[in-house]
Order: sequence, then C-alpha cells, then structure tokens
Amino acid sequence: MRWYWRVAMAALGGLSSYFAYPSPALWPLIFLTVPVILASIRGAKFWAAVGLGIIAGFCFYAAQITWISQYLGPRPLLILAGGQGLLMGLFLGIIAVVWRRLDDRLTGPWRHILPPFAVACIWMLRDWISSNYPYGGFPWTRLAISQSNSPLAKWVYFGGMGLLTLIIVITSVLILESIRSWRAGKRRWQMSHGAIAVAILFAVPMVTVVPTNAENGYLTIGGAQGNGKAGLFAVHARGEILMNHIEATRRLLAKADTPPLDLLVWPENGADLSPLNEPDANVLMTNLVNSEVKAPLIFGTLWQRSDKIYNSSIMWEPGKGATDWYDKKILVPFGEYLPDRAFWYPVAPDLVDLIRGHWTPGTREGIFKVKGKPVGTVICFEVSMDSNWRDLIAEKAEVVLAQTNNADFGHSDEAYQQLAIARLRAIESGRSVVNVSTVGPSAIFAPDGSELAAIKAFTRDGLWAKVPLRTSITPAMVIGPLTDRAYNLFALVFILFGGLDWLRSIRRRRAQRRNA
Repeated sequence: MRWYWRVAMAALGGLSSYFAYPSPALWPLIFLTVPVILASIRGAKFWAAVGLGIIAGFCFYAAQITWISQYLGPRPLLILAGGQGLLMGLFLGIIAVVWRRLDDRLTGPWRHILPPFAVACIWMLRDWISSNYPYGGFPWTRLAISQSNSPLAKWVYFGGMGLLTLIIVITSVLILESIRSWRAGKRRWQMSHGAIAVAILFAVPMVTVVPTNAENGYLTIGGAQGNGKAGLFAVHARGEILMNHIEATRRLLAKADTPPLDLLVWPENGADLSPLNEPDANVLMTNLVNSEVKAPLIFGTLWQRSDKIYNSSIMWEPGKGATDWYDKKILVPFGEYLPDRAFWYPVAPDLVDLIRGHWTPGTREGIFKVKGKPVGTVICFEVSMDSNWRDLIAEKAEVVLAQTNNADFGHSDEAYQQLAIARLRAIESGRSVVNVSTVGPSAIFAPDGSELAAIKAFTRDGLWAKVPLRTSITPAMVIGPLTDRAYNLFALVFILFGGLDWLRSIRRRRAQRRNA
C-alpha cells in the first residue's frame, strides 16, 4: 500500500470515531474506525507504523474531545490529543511488529487465531496505561463507550468495559483479515472469519438477560436538574445555582405523579453556596428539606474545612441537617488542581492562571445510608474510573448516584459521553444508576441499562423512579480486575516475543551483509 493511502486511512479511521461515540452514537461505525486504523499499519515497519499511529491517535482523540477546548481554546485539546496520539503511535508500531512476527512464525489454525488476540491484548495494554497515567489517566475514550446503546453493551456484565473493548478489537481484526482474504480470493477463509466475527459480537448478548429484580426492596429516588451557569468558568449571581435547584425540586414535587420520595439527589455543585459555610444557605436548605422534600437530600457543593476546600457530596436529613458526606477522591487535573505547576506554567501561563480549583482529595468511601440501605456515589469524572466503581460495590452499595456538573462544556458531546458511561456502569455492576447533571441530560438507569426516567439537556426539571436495590455481584465485578492484569500480561508476552524475534531478524540481516 502506498504511503499516502496509509496516511489517509490513519486519519480517516481516527476521525470516523466521532460518529460512533455519543451523541451521534452510530455504534456500528466503531467497526469501521478500528479496522481502518489497523489496516493503515498492517505490514508496515516499526517507525512507519509509529508515525501512522500518531496520526490515527491524534485524530481519534481530537474527534471526540473537542469539548475540552470549549472555554480554554485549542491548546488543551492539542496537548491531550497529541500526548494520547504519541502513546497510540508507539503501541500501533508495536502491534505492527508483533503482527508481522506472528505471520512469519505461525502456521495452521494458530496463524488465524493468535494474531487477533495478540493485537487486542496490546491495544488493551495501551488502553490501561492511558486510563491510569499520567495524573490518574484519561479513560474517557475507551472503545466500549461507543457501544452504550447497542446490543453489545451486555458484554460489560461479564467482564466490564475491558472485555467489551477486547471483543471490539478482536472482531475488528477478523473483519480486516476477512476483507484481505476476500481480495486475495480465499473465500472460504474469509467466510469462516466473518462467521466468527458475527458469533463473537452477537451470540452472547442475544442470550444474556441481565437481572433487574429487587433483592433488598426498592427506593424511590428523585433528581433535580437546575439548568444554570454552574461551570467553573461561568459568571453567575451569588446563590443563583442553589435557587435554580430549589426551583427544579419544587417543579418535581408539584407533579401529579411524583410519589413521596425516599431520597432526592442534586448534582455536583448543585449548591454554589454551601449550607455548611453560609448561614443563609443553611436556612434555605433546612426549610426545603424539612417542609417540602421531607426526605434526605444528597447535594454537591464546595465545602471549606479549615484551610482546605473539598468538592463534596452532603447528605441533609429532615430535622437533623448534615449527617454524612463524601469528598471527591479523584480530582480532575488542570481543572480541580494543578499538577507539576513548575513544568506547566511556562508552557501556558495564561491558562494556568485560569485554574481556580486547588482542592483537596477526599479519603472517605462514598457510601450513604438511606433507610438503612447503602447508597453509593461518585462525582463527575469518577464515573469513568474503574477503581471507584469497584470500591463502591465492594462496600455493598445497592444503588449508585452519579452526580455531575457538565455546565462548562456547553452544547458539546461531553455530557452525552458521560451519560453513556453511566449506562454501561449500571450493566457492569448490576446496580441502578441515578445520573444527575446541573444542565443535563440526566437519567436514571435500571441494572440492565434500560432508561427508567430522563430529562433533556438545558431543561430545569426533576425526575424520579422506583429503583430496585440489588446485592448480587456481577461477573464483571469479580473478574474485572483479574482480566485487566491478564490482558496486560499476555500483551507483555507478545511484545517480548515480537521484540526478540525482530532483533534476531536484524542480526541475521547484518550477518548476511557481512558475509556477502
């Protein structure tokens, strides 16, 4: 393949990912994105594949996270997409080498079975590094997220987002190799791989029924979406966001079909004046909960304690006030805190000066007790972190709240991507998920990912649902951490094999030249 075709395919593969992820959510297109990216580096030498991978990686990330430049301009987008592109380029170069080595060394059925698995494991290792490093990682663009509204979403019930991503890559390799075989006239080989791809994709989800029955009763949970200028970079009147959510709460309570609530949830930063620091806000919250809601309210606010500021979720109970809290544990770098200031300030001093958050990470687990039932919570970006979710299930959470503030990202796709993650988390953990945003969209998902209630974006309103409480542990919660390690181990084995074989081939060629 000529180099310009490879470059075009790398760019096209990366850019096409935009349409596969929410909000376009044309999920079958992920099976264009990944095969085309892999086709661009198939058969290429290491450094050529690295260069192609950088192009594909940059386009892949830039296509999906344009929202990061909503208020701060193009530089954050270029830095994040560029850094992730470099990482993807390195690993696509490794994939190209290992793939060629396996083609050269394997015979028989193993020639068709092992390479897709090897490519997928190496992709997963890159995914794991990207999701954890640096500064806690950026897991926002995992391939699994593109499948939140597809039948394939049920794969996460068995092994989490990692397993679904693995399946997508394996299937993509089979699709690519099927096309190559068809072009080479090997129709029998092509048809068998096509059948395998279809079986892998749909057989398991078609026969899987994710349980949604209540195992420990129900809770009637409501949520209020204030639809105000609640972003970190927004300008609003003092107390405006608090009043917006009080109004949204009253609209919910005024609906004829709203039953008495067991719990009401506001989003992250739902109270711009903390009732724990502001006497006027304390009076407003006390009157609202005691006289109108008449049930516990869990709301997000910035809480100053001593000389530290926490991004907190507070439980306020009728007649008692604040009884429990959770401080966000995984803060967003360059938004809620600034890592390595000495390094980054010279790079973009004007952007660094805009960062208002210098908050302190929490240490408590996000578990509240509502009517004696353990209710878990994550705050905003934490919904994308595997560790947070697994910790909540280990702490016996029977339903999970996802409180978020999407106001800084305007009408971009960020909130829809986050909602997709929340839906997958519901299936993965077998728990109902109440995702409440400042500006929306907000939704309540059943344990199988089905939507129980929803509010459109940029609407001031409330929603409620009677959610089942579940105690069973899904396969994903049991084997997810183990499979993550297994993928990485297999990837390292394949990389070691490919690297050693590559070095041996270099030595042989040098020896041949010397002898000649």
